[in-house]
Amino acid sequence: MPIKGYPKEQIAPTFYPIKIDCVDIKTQQQQYVIAFEIGHVLNKNDRSFNDELLYCLNILQENIGVCDVEKAGTKLSDYLKTLRVSWEILPPERTGEALKLIFKGRKPSQNQIEDTKERLQFFNSLKPQKIIVGSSGFSRYFGARINDNLVVFDNMDYGNAVYIMFKKWKELSKKSRIELLSGRFGNNFERVIHTRGWKKKVREIIKTRR
Repeated sequence: MPIKGYPKEQIAPTFYPIKIDCVDIKTQQQQYVIAFEIGHVLNKNDRSFNDELLYCLNILQENIGVCDVEKAGTKLSDYLKTLRVSWEILPPERTGEALKLIFKGRKPSQNQIEDTKERLQFFNSLKPQKIIVGSSGFSRYFGARINDNLVVFDNMDYGNAVYIMFKKWKELSKKSRIELLSGRFGNNFERVIHTRGWKKKVREIIKTRR
């Protein structure tokens, strides 16, 4: 007797553990930084790399609520150091100097250089007071300060969005992307993903907030 049935696939559990680490567990502190890490090292050369990466991100997202990607072996103490930002403030016309600071310590491809120039030109079209380049922390982000309470940040690395920050942008820019997306900072910033029409969205936000 033929019976219609939905095809099923059995997927065995991976048993990847979630490791938890805290740099400083002394009592009576105002703040504790706790890191959650999937106890599995991914290999970019594996054919299943993308699927495993998505799987690990889903585990963190479901259990912790936030997720990000770091190199294997990155120490939590080293990661915390990158959250401290020292901004370089430059006049808008000094884009050449801004490029040197953005790629400091790296050897960018010609495409990366051209793309970054294009982003800086876009920033200049917003008529900023200053161009801002971070030497650490909100790592590899650079921005345009439209006024004292309005700054646009962008990043040339794949997967990073545009962040438009309002009041207390200096404090916000010291936070990691995970912290920003936690929801604790309310309406003090807006995030625009690099999809079709992202520049138009940024201009509209700037026009509203200027």
